[in-house]
Amino acid sequence: MSGSPSSSHRKLEYIDPVSFTPHFSRKRIRKQGSSADEILCEKVSLESVAEAIGTPVYLYSRAAIGDAYQELDRGLGSLPHTLCFAVKSNGNLSILNHLARMGSGFDIVSGGELEHLRRIGVRGDRIVFSGVGKDRHEIRGALSYRGAGAVATRGYCFSMLNRKRNLRS
Repeated sequence: MSGSPSSSHRKLEYIDPVSFTPHFSRKRIRKQGSSADEILCEKVSLESVAEAIGTPVYLYSRAAIGDAYQELDRGLGSLPHTLCFAVKSNGNLSILNHLARMGSGFDIVSGGELEHLRRIGVRGDRIVFSGVGKDRHEIRGALSYRGAGAVATRGYCFSMLNRKRNLRS
């Protein structure tokens, strides 16, 4: 939205998120003599989740995440590729674990993000540690990285950009 006065008064068109969001739906319910729409995520009522857990709450569709990942993966076909999820965008361990089980790689920019992946046993060769400003401890941690769990193996991958500069600090 631009800062022009004419655009600040324009009424925005309502777009129903259920119409384009996979695995979400709407259901008409009757309560106390009136009817209302209930929003569902994978057949679970968002209202019931809010009542049980409280708000604010973040609710993710495991099926929607899986479908999006598989669509991207299939779209690349037989080309050699590794899809890497940016851990900075969402460090939720359940989501990261779900992506790891589907074969995702991960892009990280800090030692803390590396620790998240270690906790769920992501192999080192599935991690790209990139960005500038790494200190010696973060680089040593990445080089000696060993994930947790039975599936963990040693390995590491750095982006080559700024690698020499980082190793000198």
